[in-house]
Amino acid sequence: MKKLLLSSAAILALAIAPALAADLPIKMPPPAPPPVSSPWVGCYVGIAGGYAWGESNAKSDGTTGPIEITGNYEVSGGIVGGTTGCNIFHAGGWLLGVESDLSWTDKQGSGFDLPPYNTATSNTTDEQWLSTERVRIGYTPDPNWLLYATGGFALAEVKYSITNAAAIVGTTVSETHTVDGWTAGAGVEWMIAPGWSVKAEYLYVNFGSTPFFNFSGLIPVTGGPIANRNGGVFLDDNIIRVGVNLKFNVFSLLGSP
Repeated sequence: MKKLLLSSAAILALAIAPALAADLPIKMPPPAPPPVSSPWVGCYVGIAGGYAWGESNAKSDGTTGPIEITGNYEVSGGIVGGTTGCNIFHAGGWLLGVESDLSWTDKQGSGFDLPPYNTATSNTTDEQWLSTERVRIGYTPDPNWLLYATGGFALAEVKYSITNAAAIVGTTVSETHTVDGWTAGAGVEWMIAPGWSVKAEYLYVNFGSTPFFNFSGLIPVTGGPIANRNGGVFLDDNIIRVGVNLKFNVFSLLGSP
């Protein structure tokens, strides 16, 4: 009889256990921590300025004499302008972003024709503005420091002038073209306060050779004809500049919560 009672009690306990368990509060797992937002990710605006130098030369198409009209001559000047960009991704120390800038520059220089051309003829290359569109790939060895490489596309407005000093009154002819090329460089950026950073960077820009006075033959001017520069005017840039950037939350500007 005792064994029967014990067996009945065990069966009853097994039967009511699920019901009792259903009435017990369910312990939920702790919520996952919110994702950590990088202070580098976001869009920014800034200003930057510095110094630019490079080389230029002019070539003929060969129909009026030797192709080499000038040797290389130095062009240099200041540069200052504005910057916009966005850092899109930052994880594991690696950062990916895009950046654009538009700068005014007074970079210019002159060189004289080589024999057998008229050595009294002066050539002036004048770069008036510069714009670049670049990708930035960086690494943050420290939360407040960014080391980056950058590269992309470049545009510039270039005025090229020829002055024939043999004329009784010096005659100058000029053309202005928007030229395109490529750029690559590197830099370092330091976050000095939340949303604020300063940077220093170097860029090399190569515009190749762009034809000026693009026709066969000579340019008729007072004092004697001048050889065309149909073979192209070469120009490159070396740029060192520093800047300040202010990062903003693009979503808050659009009114998103």
